[in-house]
Amino acid sequence: NKIKPVYEVPFVNAASWLLSRKCVETLGGFDPIFFHYGEDDNYCQRARYHNVKIGVVPNVKIIHDRELRQKQIFNVFSKQYFLKREKGFNVTLGDINNDCDFKYKTLIKGLRFKSFKALLKLNLKEFSGYLNELKLLKKRYPSILRSRKLNKEIGIKYLSGLN
Repeated sequence: NKIKPVYEVPFVNAASWLLSRKCVETLGGFDPIFFHYGEDDNYCQRARYHNVKIGVVPNVKIIHDRELRQKQIFNVFSKQYFLKREKGFNVTLGDINNDCDFKYKTLIKGLRFKSFKALLKLNLKEFSGYLNELKLLKKRYPSILRSRKLNKEIGIKYLSGLN
């Protein structure tokens, strides 16, 4: 089979991007609700929303210079757990291609169910953990809604000095 010069895809890791000026003028920079990890998901979501194509060039090699890391294993309801959940909420609810309100209500319902189930089992650690996760979700939601509104707009944003 003949190899195409570019294959259209829904996502490419940010470590290997080449962005056109028009793309940056349409989408802006990285959304600040993403400190580290998730920013490339969000940018690709915004690209799809604004009909900016994402592609992979098969005859190009990329070297992402970074240290090798072991997969992080951490305890449920630990600080690392809640940081990962926060990033997950940002990516999932921040996707302007999807119905945020429905996903938010589904997450709320699921966490309430898990906390109630833990309470029935008299597992207070789990009960407390799910309540804290619920509080985190409710705390993040207004910022995510502001982010979604801004990300639906075309134009340079999130790039200091260029706004």
